[in-house]
Amino acid sequence: MISVGLGFDIRNPIIQRLGLILLLGFAFGLRVYQLGKQGLWYDEAVTIETAVKGLPQITQTTAGGIHPPLYYYLLHFWEPLAGKGEFASRFPALIFGILLIVLLYRVARFLLGERPALVAAVLGALSPMWVLYSRELRMYSLETLLGLASTYLFLKLLRHRPSSLHLWLAYIMITALALYVDYFPALVVLFQNFFVFAWVLSARLRPLTTVTSTASAGLQPLPFARRWLFSQAAVLLLYLPWLGTATTQLQGYGYGGMTLRSLSWVLKEIWGAFHWGLGMNIGPLPPLLGFTLGFFLVGVIAVLARRRNNWALAFLLCYLFIPLVAFILFLQFKPFFLPRYLIVATPALYLLQAMFLVTLWQWWRPMALVAGILLLSILGLGLYHYWDDPTLGLGDVRPLVHYLSQEVNKDDVILWQTPYPYIYYYRGIAPAFTFAPKIDKVDQELNQQAQSKRRIFYVSWKTLSYTIDPWQAVPFMLEKYGFQEGALRSGDYEAIWYAFPPNAQFSLGSLKPIYVSFGDQVILEGSALEVEGGRNKLRAGERPWITLRWRSVAKIDDDLKVYIHIYNSQGLMVGQDDRLLFNTRGLQTPHWKVGDMAMSVAAPRVPVGAPPGNYTVKVGLYSNKTGERLKVVNGDNTIGALEVLPAAAPGAD
Repeated sequence: MISVGLGFDIRNPIIQRLGLILLLGFAFGLRVYQLGKQGLWYDEAVTIETAVKGLPQITQTTAGGIHPPLYYYLLHFWEPLAGKGEFASRFPALIFGILLIVLLYRVARFLLGERPALVAAVLGALSPMWVLYSRELRMYSLETLLGLASTYLFLKLLRHRPSSLHLWLAYIMITALALYVDYFPALVVLFQNFFVFAWVLSARLRPLTTVTSTASAGLQPLPFARRWLFSQAAVLLLYLPWLGTATTQLQGYGYGGMTLRSLSWVLKEIWGAFHWGLGMNIGPLPPLLGFTLGFFLVGVIAVLARRRNNWALAFLLCYLFIPLVAFILFLQFKPFFLPRYLIVATPALYLLQAMFLVTLWQWWRPMALVAGILLLSILGLGLYHYWDDPTLGLGDVRPLVHYLSQEVNKDDVILWQTPYPYIYYYRGIAPAFTFAPKIDKVDQELNQQAQSKRRIFYVSWKTLSYTIDPWQAVPFMLEKYGFQEGALRSGDYEAIWYAFPPNAQFSLGSLKPIYVSFGDQVILEGSALEVEGGRNKLRAGERPWITLRWRSVAKIDDDLKVYIHIYNSQGLMVGQDDRLLFNTRGLQTPHWKVGDMAMSVAAPRVPVGAPPGNYTVKVGLYSNKTGERLKVVNGDNTIGALEVLPAAAPGAD
């Protein structure tokens, strides 16, 4: 057991309790300060609107979503006691976050000793990621708590208590509850099974000894493994009522045509989130990244050199890296990367860092002191970044929605790109609809929802804008037929409103048949080029409105972009519009099937000052990665001609 004095006896129970109480009070203050100041964001609004339903409705709603129902059940019973506001609804996550620090301390004390336990609790209390998700109306602090509780019970069972029935029952129950809160605790269960499997198969490992200094007989792997298999079957049995739904949800999970960046980028995002939180650009911070990686490697070497905690080191490395590797492998099939999904593995990192700091303190105190100061400074930097921008760039939607509630009248209509969190706060008299149409039906649905309305207010959220409307078809239609009257932005949230002439009719345009083959992969089979009034004449500074229809004829391995260029009579390009190509299901080209139809819209502007004359419009495709254009194999990629008129005389209509 680690025991080096620092001027007082840290093993004194009174000192331990006092230090932990003071630390928990500080952690509580960090998490409760201005807890209700920020408005709800999308995920929080969805959570609270789901939780206020009846239990059967919650089950039905979550079955059609992407999360299990347990956290929503808990909030359902919490809301009548505490209320529905931002502070009250977020408070359970805060309580789970405080309990997480307490449990981290207990696990560290059990596995490593008293001093590493206090260090681990300090790291958990200051973790920007833990602070953030202890202040958010979501399930992440609870699932991390239950994942750590499951691992704690797993450790206690490994500590020569495989015959303890109440520990086995507690492990089975806690693990099943974790899986009913979210799916990512399954990564922790995977690590536990990997550890048992590796232990049983490794003939070189001696019988497991206690993980503390208590002397006892070794634990044989095979008898434990039999009990372990029974426990996993029991967990599965408890999860059977939800297993079919979970399988369906996981098969459909992901962000459509999202493609991942490089593996190094993914790892850097995860490592940065674990250390200094979310949303901070780590590109300009190579010293921080280098220090944390270097500290980790030096810590591993120091622990191995002392030959005292090798078993605990192996256990925690598995706890950290098995979920990480499994998650990255799963991303290859379902690209839905967000660092928060790996929060269930963060207890292992803070336990490892506590072990490293104390081991270095025993070895060379100046190094341990410098490493500790730097590590705490990094956590402090992340906390400062979070407090400087508590919404991490999302902004507070309430001012925007309150303004709309007062501004609109019954002759207007509001189109939410997504209903949350807007409908939680909206109190206006204008009708409001969730509007996320497909590209091939956007004109029909606009005519249905907004016909005869004087103004259309279109409210979008940047984070999801290109997921919900990757073609940007709605802005295209609103700008084509309306006049922008105003705009209001709050962080990531934006409202733009347009005035329309009476009885405006929306149309993507009359597509004319055309046949142009690009690289024997994609065919352009329809195009429409329109200028206001049905002419092909416009003045400099104006835009033609272009709609294109495509069809795939072969498998496409690359992300393709559409370019639309305007050329003058000398063959010089004077205007352009470049956009990623999506099919009618919103998927990028690597996810297409042969025969998929795609549509794209664009409105390249003829530059102000362009001389009068005849211009041509050409279209094409190119690789988003390399910039290389697809060859026109068959047909002519010129889709139309424009006549630019002389500039209007001053004062002319």
